[in-house]
Amino acid sequence: MPVCARHGEQGFHAFACRDVCVAVGTGGAALEVTWWQCLLDGESMFASLLCAGCIATHRLPPSPAALDDPRLSEDVPHQTLAVPICIRCFEEWRLARGVSVAGPYPGVPAGWSSSPDAEQNAAK
Repeated sequence: MPVCARHGEQGFHAFACRDVCVAVGTGGAALEVTWWQCLLDGESMFASLLCAGCIATHRLPPSPAALDDPRLSEDVPHQTLAVPICIRCFEEWRLARGVSVAGPYPGVPAGWSSSPDAEQNAAK
């Protein structure tokens, strides 16, 4: 798993579609984002931050989708919809753009500050 240049090892813990990653990485415009989940027997097997465009283009069923849902194509490209993303970078972009995330988005894990500087200061 890659390490975020700004937030270190704790930065990467989520996946997103390529469009969301590009928007976050370039400081791009706000996108409509969904925390899209795939379930098996009621348990989350996969989740990713997906833009509305990717959901429509790949004709994904509404989230949460059952892994055995016939509307869920086996041709969904993981390299397009499951790109590692730094959740802290995403949060900074999301808050700066006023983006809300549809679905049960967990956000930054409890105990993680919004910046590595805050962590270093708290440790002193």
